[in-house]
Amino acid sequence: MPAIPEYHSLTPEALDALERAVRERRRVALMRRGTEYVVVAERLETTGPRAPLAGLEASGWRLVYTEAPNDLIKATESANDVADFTYSLGFRVRRKLGDENDGTVLDVIPGMPAAQAGLAPGMKLVAVNGRRWSPVVLREALRTARAGPDQIKLLLENADYYTTFVVDYRGGDRQPHLERDPSRPDLLSEIIEPRSAR
Repeated sequence: MPAIPEYHSLTPEALDALERAVRERRRVALMRRGTEYVVVAERLETTGPRAPLAGLEASGWRLVYTEAPNDLIKATESANDVADFTYSLGFRVRRKLGDENDGTVLDVIPGMPAAQAGLAPGMKLVAVNGRRWSPVVLREALRTARAGPDQIKLLLENADYYTTFVVDYRGGDRQPHLERDPSRPDLLSEIIEPRSAR
């Protein structure tokens, strides 16, 4: 496959090339060469279980996980009435349906602790460690499991059957955040900085 040219500005030709690169599953990168930024597209030959973070890290930032709430996830949870445990247990659950607590499991990520325990979309979360389910109760269970030997026991309803699933997870409530890497230049802030005064 021929090499893809580098584009030093977003001309119509460059935008067409980038659109083709995305359709052809090519990776698109923004690189700094001296004082200008260069758009480069390259073939994506491999896949992996984690996001490719080299570009982010090269721009002076890194992805970290903490228990501090992530503002975007909080807003999404509020707007969609879901509780997102994607980065810890590996599932999302509907909080309410109308005025009632719902607990319907909306998504389970393969390979994550909830999937390994046997949870599947469509099941309904009823209780956490013997207590009625709520996002607060599940987050308390995550903190308790992190601090001690207890496993997380989830009671779920699947059609007319109730089953307790034991989730062996001790990583706490993980929320993704971008953190500045002071050992590298901050290129990301330069990229997103407005070019003209408003």
